[in-house]
Amino acid sequence: MSTTFRIHGVVREKESGIGIGNVLVKAYDKDSLYDDLMGSAITGPDGTFEIVSKTEDFIKRSLDDFRDFFEKKPDIYLRVMTYDGQRKIYSTENSVRWDAGLIEYFEVDIPRDLLGDLAPRRTLRFLDEVGEERTDFDVGESLALRIEGIRPETTHEAVISDNGRELFTSRLRSNRYGVIETTTLWPQMCLEDPQTFEPLRVQEAMERWKGRKLQLEIRTDGEEVMRREIQFADVLERPLLLNADEEGYVRNGFIAGERNAIASGYNVPFEGRARIYMVSRQQTWETGNTFQPVRLTSGRPAYVDVDIGEDHHFQARLARPRELDPGAYDFVVRQLRYGYEDDEDFVLR
Repeated sequence: MSTTFRIHGVVREKESGIGIGNVLVKAYDKDSLYDDLMGSAITGPDGTFEIVSKTEDFIKRSLDDFRDFFEKKPDIYLRVMTYDGQRKIYSTENSVRWDAGLIEYFEVDIPRDLLGDLAPRRTLRFLDEVGEERTDFDVGESLALRIEGIRPETTHEAVISDNGRELFTSRLRSNRYGVIETTTLWPQMCLEDPQTFEPLRVQEAMERWKGRKLQLEIRTDGEEVMRREIQFADVLERPLLLNADEEGYVRNGFIAGERNAIASGYNVPFEGRARIYMVSRQQTWETGNTFQPVRLTSGRPAYVDVDIGEDHHFQARLARPRELDPGAYDFVVRQLRYGYEDDEDFVLR
């Protein structure tokens, strides 16, 4: 009569708790003379494995080796090898599972320095609104990040500091693979004071933060696990388009009927005549997308023409307080070029 043993568990990096995939796990029954191999398995992407072994397999091997194996309760330990079985990474031989049952679960936590190039890659990337990786930012842009290689299924702290003075803290949750998916950490950076929430005009924010460096620290259970600097440019390097009031303060939301809808553009990449459209909000915009100016309650489409001068800045009112229905809106800026008929097409270029 054969007996089936089920040995399952997970192989992880000790420091982060991230599962180590694609490594070979061998289960042995420890013996005074020879250790019998019970079976082996390759870990899955999350580091889990399962080995199913039957005593009749052991008996066949022991006869081949002229040894006897009739133990009812094996004394189990594991060896973790590279995928090809050529290099031992780790062993639990110093903590044998004595008199093991039919089903045994193992958590194998391997120090990062023993894993070498098999250790999970730790990365902290800064991204802009369209997902492009960035190393520096303008004030008014949104800071998004993506993190890989930290403890899975855990709440981590993202702490923004200015020369040791903490400005604010956000809490982010990693998934089962130790990844924090792309998350906007700081929308429209520096257009309000992060501690007092005092609103700032774009030029005021530029004067305060240009060329400055802030620090981002990722903490797990109060311990720092990652750090990176946030670098602000000395001047606006990219176009910036905002909804503002007459005084130039950002107004991301207001009650319909109480305020004008005003578009403010900074560092516009051209001079001359331009048309500003108000359109229904869309999660992401890409070249080739179509758009339509919203129809205001007065019956007119929401667009206005402006002249952009050497300062590459404009401020334009697109709707009066009672012309705009409640909703979410974006702005589209289009350069008007004499003789180009496609300037009338509602397609993003």
